Amino acid sequence: MEEYFEENEWDNIFQLWEKNNELLPFIVQRWTWRGYYAVITDIQITKWPYGKAKGFVLPINYKDEIEYDDSFWNKVFSWNLSCAGCYQWKILNSIPLPQRAIQKFMKYNERHNKPK
Repeated sequence: MEEYFEENEWDNIFQLWEKNNELLPFIVQRWTWRGYYAVITDIQITKWPYGKAKGFVLPINYKDEIEYDDSFWNKVFSWNLSCAGCYQWKILNSIPLPQRAIQKFMKYNERHNKPK
């Protein structure tokens, strides 16, 4: 498998967001994730450098131009982004932002996160 880790230091997601000029979305990979990456779509700082990071996880071989079925998206969007405050993350610049997946995720969040 091709190596996707960039040559930058390990940080937590919030520090990477700051290094990324606080731009969203951006792509990160955790040190234990050889076959996956996360697209971070929202950051909420509670006490610097910690908070909540929202987003979704995709397999490295994901192709934005392919139509995936609902079972794929339900699995992708239900993955919990834990350990955002751990110093185990790097930004991935070698993978382009998956624009279709980001749009699907935003629609999914609108449908599933409405106040009851």
